[in-house]
Amino acid sequence: MLKFVLGLRYPFVLIIACGFSPRIFAGPSLAEIEAPGLHRPRAGADYSFEPNHKLFQNLTRNLPGFDSRSHVSSRVIAKEINGYDVGLNYLYVRTLDRDNDLLGAHSFMPTLGRSVNDHWYVRLRYNYQNRDIIGGGDDGRDSGLNSAMIDNFLYFMDGQVYLSLGYQAENENSNSDEFDNFGHVFHARLKLPVPVNQLKSWDSVVNIGLQYSDKTYANVSSGIGAERQDERTTFSLGLDVNLSRHVFAKFDYEYIDARSNMSASKFNENIVTFSIGVRY
Repeated sequence: MLKFVLGLRYPFVLIIACGFSPRIFAGPSLAEIEAPGLHRPRAGADYSFEPNHKLFQNLTRNLPGFDSRSHVSSRVIAKEINGYDVGLNYLYVRTLDRDNDLLGAHSFMPTLGRSVNDHWYVRLRYNYQNRDIIGGGDDGRDSGLNSAMIDNFLYFMDGQVYLSLGYQAENENSNSDEFDNFGHVFHARLKLPVPVNQLKSWDSVVNIGLQYSDKTYANVSSGIGAERQDERTTFSLGLDVNLSRHVFAKFDYEYIDARSNMSASKFNENIVTFSIGVRY
């Protein structure tokens, strides 16, 4: 699949994204689970391989120093073994501003999933991520992140509606002890068709999400003279519309409430994004 997206995010960010994702299958593919923000398992596929590369370009109004470009490359391989969906995902991210490298990250994620019944799919994931903070010249922020996750997908109305519930525990070990932390992430997402007859021909879908995370830092942070504590609650609301076979539009709203005993990390933010794209 080839995809190109042009979007506008408030406050004043122009988003340009393109991606290429060929899909190779061997054996029957019975179903595909596609969850926003999550890697996609292929329930029932005997074997599948999916290379993927995406380019994101963000352009800010009157703030060229915050312009950024990201390359995201991934490889996903999956196979069904005795009713279990076994997969291995590799992800590489490189982020740059106009003049400098900012971030390089490698991620390795084995997955194991199984259908409990016709309406319930469970997946376990382990992720190791190596982060190289290139910008700023401070190697203390470089880190290794280990996380374990469980995702539950519940299906209703012949698969038109699904609810995903998940939990993630993560431990980050940085080069500087000041940034070592342990955290929890809880998330819930609901995807359902729009109950408006005039929009049914466009296959309109509403996505509603809620996520809560907390982090406890293991050592005293120099900026506050105490152990840092972070909490973040994120509410998201999205509308996806297929305008034609190849043209789609998306509207997304996100509210972030970040709390911390470090004032620089405490904020509230409203993000509105509208994008239109083509895919083949």
